[in-house]
Amino acid sequence: MLNFQNHIKVSVYLKPTDMRKSFDTLAALIKEIELNPLCGKYFIFYNKKRDRLKILYWDGSGYWLFCKCLEQGSFSFPDIQSNEPMVWDIDMTELTLIIEGIELKKITRKKRFKHEIT
Repeated sequence: MLNFQNHIKVSVYLKPTDMRKSFDTLAALIKEIELNPLCGKYFIFYNKKRDRLKILYWDGSGYWLFCKCLEQGSFSFPDIQSNEPMVWDIDMTELTLIIEGIELKKITRKKRFKHEIT
């Protein structure tokens, strides 16, 4: 089951991805941009129409691959320019909002204290 714990980091791969790709090819895309797919983050991929989404996650002993296909509508992700980074780091709250169909550009987030563990 997909666990939306707030301590898990989330990175969105900002280039539309062929949804026929599976565990190893999605992990290879992460390695291509010099990130570690075994780091315990959720890595989010979406298709060109933005109506399908995959989440790749390493739990310590193997990959999980979660998929969602919308019957209507699309997910809202930023468009990237050629000189921008290929990933967008978000938190679990933002991922939940994206999955629920809420556009993040229209939301104002109030400042909150966040204790960083070093």
